[in-house]
Amino acid sequence: MAEEAVMFLIIETRASLKNDVEGGEFVGTTSIMMTHPKNRDGIFGIMLEPKFWGEDTEKNLGVFNGNERAKRLYQKMGFIEEGRKRKVNWIDGHWEDHISMGILQEEWEETFRASKKDQDK
Repeated sequence: MAEEAVMFLIIETRASLKNDVEGGEFVGTTSIMMTHPKNRDGIFGIMLEPKFWGEDTEKNLGVFNGNERAKRLYQKMGFIEEGRKRKVNWIDGHWEDHISMGILQEEWEETFRASKKDQDK
């Protein structure tokens, strides 16, 4: 699968001095695969090791301010803006902010339940 992916990332735990955690433990992978490039269609996948299923965690991502489509998609999925690093990316002759977005576990579960109900109709 990795050889077919446009982007393939390994997910690891991060170090935490507060909880005395070393970090670097393999959690899973995430990838974007183009199923029909002509139609700009693809699949975003996240695969987690079973021991991390159901963990009460916050999901985070980052997006540049000029990427309106991605921001709308993430907001539709329930992510909210949690922080902004201003003027960090120079692109096409102007600076763009980097936006940190997140969603809490209970918000993620509610979004998933609502989405599942819509699919069952």
